[in-house]
Amino acid sequence: ASETVSVGSCIVFDRFRDMIVAWYKARPDTRHFYEQCRRLLMYYNATANYERRNKGIYGHFFNKNSLHMLCDEPDILRDKGISKANLMGNNLKGTYPSIPVKNYGNSLMVTYLEASVYGEDPDKGITNYYTIRSIGLLREMIYWSPDPRKNFDDVDAFRMLMIYRESLLKYEIREQTRAKDALNDPFWDRHKRQAMLRKDPRIISSSDFGKKRAIGDIRRRLSS
Repeated sequence: ASETVSVGSCIVFDRFRDMIVAWYKARPDTRHFYEQCRRLLMYYNATANYERRNKGIYGHFFNKNSLHMLCDEPDILRDKGISKANLMGNNLKGTYPSIPVKNYGNSLMVTYLEASVYGEDPDKGITNYYTIRSIGLLREMIYWSPDPRKNFDDVDAFRMLMIYRESLLKYEIREQTRAKDALNDPFWDRHKRQAMLRKDPRIISSSDFGKKRAIGDIRRRLSS
């Protein structure tokens, strides 16, 4: 934490292992910092959630034909009712760090840090705290304060990351449920049954199979 000019901070997260894999923190020329972040995203094939009040990011990525590397505002913020932005133009990308958004991001950070490390036995008590190798981020989390005069750049970047992670997780669960419901729609059973009947009229649905066989047996017995 400091009361000086803030520095740039970029954190890369591996969602397969659920852990941070890269950091970039510097105070270079602004355009140089944005370009290094863009190249970092290219290297990891990643997309970024950024603080939307930093206007220069959108312009740099726009000029580099790289807006696809910036995420749209996470859906979960609208679901929570803590985003009231007019999502047009550059407001479509990133997240505005309002007080409700920061509070929500802080709660997500605590939940993540206290969770067990991916692939480890929860009984061992090894939490995600142990996967943080950035001394700067750990120090900022220890001394974090809501005082607006102080800069906690790594915490700010980590907060944006956790919001994006949570939104992607919820979105994927929602899409999986939607896909499952679509595949289980009765339409497919009707379509398959009709196709089978056109191919072989003797084929009937499984629900009617028992009745049809019983009727056939009765007819054979009566005719014998």
